[in-house]
Amino acid sequence: MKFEFGWENCLDTLLEQFSHGVIETGERGELVNRILFLKTYTDIVKENYNPVTFLQKISLKLFLESLLCEKIEGLNELLETMGIDKTEIGFNHWTPLLATNQDYVKSGGNKFLSENLVKKAYHCHAAFKMPIGFHVIDHIIPFKYPSGYGIISIQNKNAKRTTFNNTMDITSLTHPKNAFGKLVGSYKILGIYIDLGLDDVAAGIKSKSLMQLRNHTGASIKHIIYIQSIESFKCCEEEIGKRLSKILFTRPWPLDTQWSMFNEKTDLKRNDAIKSFLPLVFEQKQSLVDKWRLE
Repeated sequence: MKFEFGWENCLDTLLEQFSHGVIETGERGELVNRILFLKTYTDIVKENYNPVTFLQKISLKLFLESLLCEKIEGLNELLETMGIDKTEIGFNHWTPLLATNQDYVKSGGNKFLSENLVKKAYHCHAAFKMPIGFHVIDHIIPFKYPSGYGIISIQNKNAKRTTFNNTMDITSLTHPKNAFGKLVGSYKILGIYIDLGLDDVAAGIKSKSLMQLRNHTGASIKHIIYIQSIESFKCCEEEIGKRLSKILFTRPWPLDTQWSMFNEKTDLKRNDAIKSFLPLVFEQKQSLVDKWRLE
């Protein structure tokens, strides 16, 4: 029996809600990113398993090969070098890392990941949506390899011009401190940087050589996967791609900056535009933008 998931209908509903201002515009790149990665996983499961439960673990190599239209040159060598060529992942939902509320953090909430949390998420088939304002990383997907656990750290942008920095972004995405808040030995971290908003379709591995200053034993090389354009993703067949592009680039009222203060002659900065919109939805004494900002 053919399994119909109904992505088009889901995205149509999402677009309708987006046009009403239900989804904050600054979140749309992250939202599209979550859809792309989750759809890739579900497509693989539907093609390779019967019955379909979306509880199956799949090969990380297969996942990365299925993610993009074009082959990533050097992918096999990268996974072998990192020692994660025999790695499995599996997630059927995104769960937030509950650190957006400062009071919650102070009372013992999770401001950063922990190794135990990564293990639990892997076995619960979950991936992490990082909090608003979290430094560097937007999403984290846990994986398991023969001798331990690791993570895929993802940063995505949907601007028309790239802000990718060949030194800063490579080192930031692969540094354990940015995900765990501390150094975690030789933890396995595969970084992925995505420029969704660019027109040129491209994907490949970017590397940076770093000097080991403490023991002067030479240089270590850090690698990430760099992806340009939403059209690079294999799961974006024509109808899906059209809907996701609308989510990325449509500016709905009242979050269009020229309407945010009901004054079409005044163009506001993004933060002010969001603050001016929130009272339309919530009656509040304090801006949620300020309350949710990380320390």
